[in-house]
Amino acid sequence: MEAVFRYQIREHRHNGQVCFLAVKNAPPERAVMKRLSDLPFALPLSPRFGTGPNGYTDKTTGKAALHFWIDRIDWDSDTDVRLEGGGAAAGMSGNAGVFTASWRRGGWTVSYERRVMF
Repeated sequence: MEAVFRYQIREHRHNGQVCFLAVKNAPPERAVMKRLSDLPFALPLSPRFGTGPNGYTDKTTGKAALHFWIDRIDWDSDTDVRLEGGGAAAGMSGNAGVFTASWRRGGWTVSYERRVMF
């Protein structure tokens, strides 16, 4: 899960946005957020997350925000997992699809198959 969030952030965060993360419409577990603590702009879904005419925002700072989520997790083996999820910047753009994370050479690698763009 952490590897997929890192992948989404790396692929889509280009303008200093805050990134709100969710798993099954709820904040990720604290252990996941702790492993992402080197990314101070990655926040769990919370009341700080807002929507407005120009997209998602961090209500506390007023900064633009992105929303990344994971809806489903299916383990194929001890080293391979498929995760359904996506990301969006509200009214501007978004995508959803299937991520495949594989444990190789001591770390997770992630690939992505986009299913829907909006």
